[in-house]
Amino acid sequence: MLISNKTFENFRHYMSNGRKYIIPERATEWDDLCFYCLGNGPARFAMQEYIYRIIKVLDCTEGPIDDKLMAMFDDGVLPDREWEVVALEVAKYSTRGEEFLKACKRPLSAKAQKEAEEIIKENNSFPSQSGHIKMSARKAGK
Repeated sequence: MLISNKTFENFRHYMSNGRKYIIPERATEWDDLCFYCLGNGPARFAMQEYIYRIIKVLDCTEGPIDDKLMAMFDDGVLPDREWEVVALEVAKYSTRGEEFLKACKRPLSAKAQKEAEEIIKENNSFPSQSGHIKMSARKAGK
């Protein structure tokens, strides 16, 4: 598959800058996700862009995730199944993943709900996410 220079630059940006906004323990998996999305065509790469932008905004936004913010994230362009994939990836990598899932208006399938529970449980086991206050990667000085 041929990749344009612009696509490659976007890929590099999402992978390197994305590390600033994700759960630090998920850095290697983040890189793997970026490579996977790059190699699996324009539709999957577009989903990576959604994931990156949501994670970045969540990390840089103070206060609760409200309906206005969720409307900005979920503009209705993605079909339900693709949105579900995006939502689970955001939950997996964002320091505010659990809060994000609770704010989502679209219901998750039973399978995705079970996967979300496992993701949140694993995230909460990471040192950067345990304890009373979860720190974003940006605020932790990463």
